[in-house]
Amino acid sequence: MIFVLGIFGVFLFYTIFFTEDPYEKFLLIMPVFLLSIYTGTRINVGGYDYHVYKYFYELPYFQNPYGYEYFFILLRDFSKFLGLNYNFFLLFLSFIFNFIIYKLFISYSRYPTLSFLIYLSTFYYWHNFTIIRNFIAIIIFWISLKYIFEKKLFTYILLVTLACFFHKTAIILYPLYFLLNYRFTKKSLSFL
Repeated sequence: MIFVLGIFGVFLFYTIFFTEDPYEKFLLIMPVFLLSIYTGTRINVGGYDYHVYKYFYELPYFQNPYGYEYFFILLRDFSKFLGLNYNFFLLFLSFIFNFIIYKLFISYSRYPTLSFLIYLSTFYYWHNFTIIRNFIAIIIFWISLKYIFEKKLFTYILLVTLACFFHKTAIILYPLYFLLNYRFTKKSLSFL
């Protein structure tokens, strides 16, 4: 917990002193790197899910007693093929998660350091520990938001379908494209 508070303090420091700094993007890499190390080197952290995912990871190739989605099985099997043990698998995922979030905050937030501070303070990063499959789907959805606003339906559908191959609940994201691109009138809002 002290480590998390330390990272929180670093982000707070960056937010106060470097928000308008042209080097903010570069300076933000260090706390993101530390957060990735912290979430990726955990052992027995993440509640019951840690043990379930560890057991699942240690199963022989292509075995899936929990009914997990296919792309997660492929990701697990590919990681095992590369020789990664479970802890290195978590470290790899942690770096991927946090650097995609970093890239999204840098691209879409006027104050990326403040965005990271909010991300940390709401303990949203805790999902790096627990709901791994769902968090992969969430990150893919965050990437797909760009295509909603650019009105690129085909790319959005492809990304949401990819998210569904990591977690079934992503299926609820399909109608979001139409809801966010629909021009509501007073009359149409009265029906809601």
